[in-house]
Parts: sequence; structure tokens; C-alpha cells
Amino acid sequence: MSIERFLKSELPIKENLRLLMSDFMQAATSNREELLIVLEIVRTHPKAGQIQLARMSEARSHLSELLAMKIENNSPLVLDILAEVLLFSGWTGILRWLKESIELQEAFDESWEALGEVTKILAV
Repeated sequence: MSIERFLKSELPIKENLRLLMSDFMQAATSNREELLIVLEIVRTHPKAGQIQLARMSEARSHLSELLAMKIENNSPLVLDILAEVLLFSGWTGILRWLKESIELQEAFDESWEALGEVTKILAV
């Protein structure tokens, strides 16, 4: 789902976010071998880890800004937390796909379902 399509979509926000994050995962995982190498570099080189953290922070900021265009009347803090949770959920699915014998879409679906369970816990 393109950003423009995300912003123009009239789907319920939950489904719209699900499609956006699924597309994000597909784009982020275009080369499995390359991702495995990057993970190893980040794991073994502290400076690379700092760079990765900065990139993830930048991704969160961009997603938060995008969410602000679609979700009205929410505080920047709420949007930052939502962006962080969405990215973490997506990254968790990517890591499962990289480290386990699981299809990418299945890893995403399971991460998304787990995110739903987390929201239920927090809603109590």
C-alpha cells in the first residue's frame, strides 16, 4: 500500500494500518541474505548498532508524521507510541522470518495477531 493510498483509504484504520505494515515488511525484506549480514554486523559492531538505532528512530518519526495525517485528534506522544509499536511488531515478524522456518506473510500475520492480544491486555 502506497502512502498516498494509505492516506486516501476509507478502510477502518486498523485494517489500513495492517496493510501499510504488511507492505512495509515486504519492502524491508527484499533480500533475506543481505538482512542476515546486516544483523550480524549490527550484533558484532557497536557503531553499526548505533547507526541502526538512529535509522529506526528516523523510521518511527516518519511513521508518526504519516499517522498524524490520517489519525486526527491524537497527541504527538500517542502517535509516537503507536508508530513505535507498529514498527516493533513488524520487526519482530521480520526477525522470526529470518531466524525460523516460517514464511514472511505468516510471520507478519502472527505478529499482527499478537499485537491485537497486547492491546486487549492493555484495554483491561
